[in-house]
Amino acid sequence: MLKSKWFMTALIGLLPLFTMAQAALTGSWLMKQETPDGVWQAKFVMQDDGTYTVDLGNDGSVEVRGKTEFNGDQVTVWDTGGENACGSDKKGVYAYKIEGDMLTLSRIKDDCEGRGGPDGVMRMQRM
Repeated sequence: MLKSKWFMTALIGLLPLFTMAQAALTGSWLMKQETPDGVWQAKFVMQDDGTYTVDLGNDGSVEVRGKTEFNGDQVTVWDTGGENACGSDKKGVYAYKIEGDMLTLSRIKDDCEGRGGPDGVMRMQRM
């Protein structure tokens, strides 16, 4: 009985950390990438309910919808819909770091080919 009380107390004590991690990523983020044809952009919107949308090309249309799950300084992402979505079984795990208005997501593991780009690092600026 004492063990389960300790576990529940520890779990309740950690809940604010998970909420803070999610809150830190909540909002709109813009990723820009130089290409031979010019600058390509994507807009990522992270909601406080743990969902996200991706507007590839930043043209006002949402091509990917998904969900997130936080564990310390890592976030697991998976797509739930959209014309460019990977299957919901293709999860990606990324380490994240926020410095000022910049977010860096570094791929740890991702079953969705192409997500994270060729070098596995996505850098975005808060909008």
